[in-house]
Amino acid sequence: MRTTTRITFVTTALLLSCALTAQQPQKQDKKPTKPDPTIKIATLGASTRAPTKDEVKQLGLKFEVRARGQIVSDLVKDGAATKAGLAAGDVLVRLSNVEVFSQDDIADVLRASAPGQKVEAAVLRAKTGKEETIEIALGTKEVKLPKVAPLAWDYASLANLDAALAKAKKEKKLVLVGLSGAET
Repeated sequence: MRTTTRITFVTTALLLSCALTAQQPQKQDKKPTKPDPTIKIATLGASTRAPTKDEVKQLGLKFEVRARGQIVSDLVKDGAATKAGLAAGDVLVRLSNVEVFSQDDIADVLRASAPGQKVEAAVLRAKTGKEETIEIALGTKEVKLPKVAPLAWDYASLANLDAALAKAKKEKKLVLVGLSGAET
């Protein structure tokens, strides 16, 4: 009987110890984590795509290395493009002072622009076939800050090369030139 009492006592003591340990708050060796830092970037509020060969002919788009322009395929409700009056089917042919041949051209302009900045755009209207110039106040999107500091984009295309070189000469700095898109 003594052995049974001793086993019961030890078992009860272990169970109580485990229960008390589980109820006690554990020490937190970890410091509270901070949320990932974010930055605000400029957005157009529209998706685009390259025109097909038939669309190039039908719309009379200029063709160099590839067709000039990106067709607006989707619009964000209340996005910058919608507010500026772009419609699905319109062709974006110039954004800021950059001729648009690819989505990369649009992305380059957005990287070099600030949220809320107003940019001029040349648009070939789907309904009329006429080219119009409109102003777009770029939208804002908050994104996680990359672990590696991103390059600062001051200029978006070779159309800006003279201005970039003049600024670099004045500030006695070097210019980093990169090419993107399918033509590279």
